[in-house]
Amino acid sequence: MKYIDITILKKEPLLDIQAILIIEPLAPLSMVSDLPGSYYKSSKIPSKKMICGLIENVIGWHFSAKMRISILNQIKQSRENINDYELGSTYKPLLMDYFELNDNPIIKFDSMYIYDDLWARSHSRRDSPLEHIKRCRHFETQVLAKWNNKIDIINQYQDTEEKKKTERNKVNKEYINYFPFYYPVLPTKREYIAMENGSYIYNVVFDKKLYVQFKEQLVKHNIAYIGNNEGWVNIILEEL
Repeated sequence: MKYIDITILKKEPLLDIQAILIIEPLAPLSMVSDLPGSYYKSSKIPSKKMICGLIENVIGWHFSAKMRISILNQIKQSRENINDYELGSTYKPLLMDYFELNDNPIIKFDSMYIYDDLWARSHSRRDSPLEHIKRCRHFETQVLAKWNNKIDIINQYQDTEEKKKTERNKVNKEYINYFPFYYPVLPTKREYIAMENGSYIYNVVFDKKLYVQFKEQLVKHNIAYIGNNEGWVNIILEEL
């Protein structure tokens, strides 16, 4: 198992490194800040929370929502001021207090256009195995046949409906790991921003430990996205 160093979270942030952060879009971006309804409207610039997600992805902090809550609960015991940053998406950032954006970015581009496209959202109902299995489109036919066969056998039991429901639930829980973790839902209209030779230029102040860790990882693999996982970007980070 790969060791991930999160000891930075035990200390109070000390913002002492001035830097320039340049984000260069390599693909159209869709940066949705607020919880959307039927239309995913993009912000025109990346928010601080999005940039925090970008940084955490680059340094390898790919933690589940459950693990993030656990980490936040632990560090609240050693640090005085902890914010959950609930606004917007359900993503809970861990490093928001370890950098600060001094102002809105300078935006440069040769040309820009904004358009809508259909986007297939990924959803999961693993808390309700039967609902999840019924909604999955891609699976091995042999697995589906075995699952169906077990359910059919249970349905023929001479038991009460409550007992049969309990047995079906056991089978559903047993087989859910053979189905995809996510399934697509109906396509949703989403706004995208496309730039030619574009860049967002931020003046940022970092905690030194975070700056060093971020810079080291960018040298190894400058692979990142912002907004959603289709919004690939190139990152340039330089100390002032």
